Amino acid sequence: MHFNRKNLTCSYIVVFIFLSNIVNAQSSIDQFKEFQLQALKDLPEVGVYVWGLEDLDLGKNINNKVYEDFIRMQLETAGIKVIDFSEANRLKGSPSLELQLRVAYNEDQSEIAYSAILRFIQDVILDRDRTVLHYSSITWERDAMGITNPENLGEKLKTALAIAVLEFVKDYKSVN
Repeated sequence: MHFNRKNLTCSYIVVFIFLSNIVNAQSSIDQFKEFQLQALKDLPEVGVYVWGLEDLDLGKNINNKVYEDFIRMQLETAGIKVIDFSEANRLKGSPSLELQLRVAYNEDQSEIAYSAILRFIQDVILDRDRTVLHYSSITWERDAMGITNPENLGEKLKTALAIAVLEFVKDYKSVN
């Protein structure tokens, strides 16, 4: 291929546009991260709620209570005050950390697909309609999913949850 000044100029323009898009994307990511951090600022305590495994018999160590206790322990160890979910609903903003767990077996039940979504939810005021007094919104979220065999499900869920809770703690501590 023969390069001339016109081809070289076009190449520079394409590279410039590409790099500009990368910078703009990073700026959007930074703004979103900043929004998530500000949502955790001045948070004195948080409620914890786990749901998704109510009607499933996955063994004594795989249930909502086990994972709620695990989250509570991780947060309290990090110095974050944890209160009952019903108490959190009475606080200004109703700050709650919610874990949604989902599992699904394949046909012969040799594998399980799982997802764990850890969300910080609180009441927010809508800029477009300030008459809305209570609107619960997800203001921080991390998720994990995977496939495992039934014997390893508990370990996989706990590992995914530990990583998500550590990220929450890190973000919480960075603004408090």
